[in-house]
Amino acid sequence: KKKNGDEKQNNLAYYLEGEENFAKNLLLNLNVNNPKSKNEAVKLFTETTEKTFKTLELEMPKGLLEAIKNAKDIKNENEVFNTEFKIDKSNIETYKMEIISK
Repeated sequence: KKKNGDEKQNNLAYYLEGEENFAKNLLLNLNVNNPKSKNEAVKLFTETTEKTFKTLELEMPKGLLEAIKNAKDIKNENEVFNTEFKIDKSNIETYKMEIISK
């Protein structure tokens, strides 16, 4: 049995792509390395998703939060930006929420 300090940590990261004064793509990425704390990690991912849309003053696509909660992929497109949420499953689960400006 592993000691408390030896457990793998989940990690949440932001990736921004674009030019000096303009981000074209934003990716919020959660790697679930520790399934025991997955619920806590997904809650933080959801809160960060909400804060991201609020900070960018963008309307959150309908169904996005439910898709995250239910671990279902979703795509949304409007005149200003595309949003995609998906989960990649390999050795670990990876939650990805991407905003792509047009």
